[in-house]
Amino acid sequence: MAAMMEFADAGHVILIDAMRAGGAPGTIYRLTLEELEGRAKAGASDLSAHGLGVVEAVGLARAAGMRVPPTVVFGVEPGEVAFGEGLSPAVEAAMQRLVAAVREEIARAS
Repeated sequence: MAAMMEFADAGHVILIDAMRAGGAPGTIYRLTLEELEGRAKAGASDLSAHGLGVVEAVGLARAAGMRVPPTVVFGVEPGEVAFGEGLSPAVEAAMQRLVAAVREEIARAS
């Protein structure tokens, strides 16, 4: 939620995080904020690998009267979410593709 205050003045926001959406570990997802909100409304409550997801944070920001800029979320399907360091082999293998996708997104937004 604290990050939403930083985003208010941004022209475009790209978020990257783990995302449970039912794919194989290492699957990369690209969703606009509107698509993510639509999936959440349709019952996909397990999208975030964390307690407070993007949709909930955006809802709280809007309720507080904060501006929410155009936002794209890149998610990577985790293999396992547990305490520790490093990435699972499947997620590690997806990193180059994720970086390329984010670079393309930045180029489109510029």
